[in-house]
Amino acid sequence: MPFISRALEMLAKFDNFHLTWDVGHDAKVSFKEEVVFRRFTDRIKHMHLHDCNDKSDHQPLYSGNVPINDRLLFAENHDLSVVIEVKTSASLRESVEQIKKNYKFI
Repeated sequence: MPFISRALEMLAKFDNFHLTWDVGHDAKVSFKEEVVFRRFTDRIKHMHLHDCNDKSDHQPLYSGNVPINDRLLFAENHDLSVVIEVKTSASLRESVEQIKKNYKFI
């Protein structure tokens, strides 16, 4: 992803440049995007939060391989807006319940 890194470095020169970190899509590519995003933490303003397993992303939280608590802590520490991005209302309810059970807000 060197071309993406170079593009982000160029765009980061603009004050109004911001990023959305889609953590489920990042997991789908074996967390290769995380390295790049962590270099631009001050530019990340929004997060799409969903889980990912070996078959598919947009899964309910805590059902796949995304470190959900780590991502929520990152969002909390950097004052990000977060959207839980799942496919059904039942998955959304399940995800919210799992956050209540598994994450301790600061």
